[in-house]
Amino acid sequence: MSHFKKAELIHVMKNCYLFLLVLILSGLVALSHVPREVIAMKEGVMALSHVSRGSTAPSHLGITRVAELKSVDSPDNKTVEQEGISMKISVPYFVLPIPEKKLDISSPLSFVVSIANNTQNFIRADNDTLIPELVGQDGRSLPLQKARDRQSNTRSLCGLVEPGTRKLFRSGVLTWNNNKLQLKGDAGLGYFWYFDELKPGEYQLRFIYDSPGGKVSCYDEETQKPMTVKGLRRGQGATNFIPIRVVQPVSINSNTVELDGIRFEIFMPERVFIIPSNKPNATTPVKLALRITNKTATSFRFQQLNTMLQILEQGGKKLRLKGRGGGNLLAGYNCPLVEPGENVTFSLDAKLFWENNLLLLGRSERSGGFIYFDEFKPGKYQIRIGYNPGVSEVSCTQNLSGDTWKGLGATPFVEFNLVEN
Repeated sequence: MSHFKKAELIHVMKNCYLFLLVLILSGLVALSHVPREVIAMKEGVMALSHVSRGSTAPSHLGITRVAELKSVDSPDNKTVEQEGISMKISVPYFVLPIPEKKLDISSPLSFVVSIANNTQNFIRADNDTLIPELVGQDGRSLPLQKARDRQSNTRSLCGLVEPGTRKLFRSGVLTWNNNKLQLKGDAGLGYFWYFDELKPGEYQLRFIYDSPGGKVSCYDEETQKPMTVKGLRRGQGATNFIPIRVVQPVSINSNTVELDGIRFEIFMPERVFIIPSNKPNATTPVKLALRITNKTATSFRFQQLNTMLQILEQGGKKLRLKGRGGGNLLAGYNCPLVEPGENVTFSLDAKLFWENNLLLLGRSERSGGFIYFDEFKPGKYQIRIGYNPGVSEVSCTQNLSGDTWKGLGATPFVEFNLVEN
């Protein structure tokens, strides 16, 4: 090789090295300007793919774990998508009162988790594929635990979600167990999940979805037979976090409780009721009302549609509320705006009467339905009025100003007595 060609080759190699060096330095500079949250998110997605069923994601990953999940444009911006699977969690209320320890009463958390399959393959989604994560005020995930639910089905349900469809999962509950306040829900396969020793304060809740693909043996609810499903797509994803505020109710008097600045007061002028004769059209009126007082600095709207009666018999057992009819949820309902320091009263008058030789306590709804408790006998009972925004707000008149109060509330229990004539 001539001296000229060697010099030319050396010159070309020097230019190549310089070019590579510039690329490396540019990459390092660009990386140093990437927000740390983004890097943590990408690492979190990798970690999420290794979370096994029945366990929570590692706490050190923090809230930024769902890095590359795509937020789909929607009015509430709560839908998150990853590789063709969209997930969303919604709750009708965020304020959750601590239930009374001595009573067999819990506070339901009526969340709804939606999993939409936007892929071209079937996926499997059931309670055992959903992993809840609860983050405390310190930013750390609380330990997730499981226990056997003897009243639950132990079979592995197929839970197939075909392309273009979605599946919904509902509800958890805040309750006492062995003097420990727990948030728990259905974990599938005959188990329930729970978080232990909750205290008043702010929490963040989300659900991680992890379902293996390939071949699965499961139980088909339609045919009531076991079956084997092949060719399933692996499903992974996570909802966004939603806030939950666990609040200790404050007793104002025997009829009134305050919860997060909102007071709930029961009016029941008469506490002793004579059982009517077992004849058609024979009734005993029961006067009931709920007064809600706004002690906060914010105006809120409340719906009568969200009120309900809860009754305990003498042994503390909760009576089951039943209903019939239906009607139009839009009929006759309004959502009064309660300014700071003001109140609103909802009448819930009921009646005692006989039907098919059963003593009932019931009331008509403005929607056209009828709700009632049955099988009453002479004796003492406890009653309270609850407020549960679990019903859609379509019942409100449209285009109203002011926020709807997002809390679960109830008055204290008061005693009443049924006596024979």
